[in-house]
Amino acid sequence: MRFETISPKEIDRYIYNKRMLIIDVRGEKEYQKAHIENAINIPFEKLEKDYAKMPKDLVLILYCERGGTSLLAAKELFDRGYVVKALIGGITGYRGEHLVTD
Repeated sequence: MRFETISPKEIDRYIYNKRMLIIDVRGEKEYQKAHIENAINIPFEKLEKDYAKMPKDLVLILYCERGGTSLLAAKELFDRGYVVKALIGGITGYRGEHLVTD
C-alpha cells in the first residue's frame, strides 16, 4: 500500500484536527446508527462519482464497517493525488470514547 493505515486507537488523535477530514464511506443508515465524532458521511458509491470534489488541502481519513471498502476508496483517492489514511478494522474495531450513536 502506498497510503497510511491507522489503528482504531490512533484515530482519536485526529478527531479535532482541522487539517484532517474523517469520512465514513458506509451508507447513510449505518452512519446514523453509529459513527465517529466529527466524521462526515459520503457513501462509497457517491465518493466514487465525486472524487474531483474532495479537498486536496486536507488529509482524508476513511473508514467503513470493517475496513475493506475504505481501503478501496483510500487507494483510489491516493492514486488521484490525495493524502489519505485508512482505519484498519473500520468502525467495528473502534472502541474509543468518540463514538456517536442514535
